[in-house]
Amino acid sequence: MKMRSTRKLICLAGTAVIWGLALYLIVPQLTEAYGSGSPYYGRSTNMDKWSNPLPFVALVIAIAVALSYAFWWFAIRNKK
Repeated sequence: MKMRSTRKLICLAGTAVIWGLALYLIVPQLTEAYGSGSPYYGRSTNMDKWSNPLPFVALVIAIAVALSYAFWWFAIRNKK
């Protein structure tokens, strides 16, 4: 019984680290792309150099979801 709760706690910590890393990668991308000035400031100042950050953001979120699922699958796969 104690082993199972310890495993769940480790998986919870691992999931928190994964999502913390995902946010660490996503927030600067979105802030740089859309800026904090007037509406879409970052996109309008350097329009020739602007690139859409959403494919990178979607990739990071997909990886975070897959790793979170793997952690929780590991936590509950042995119910002995």
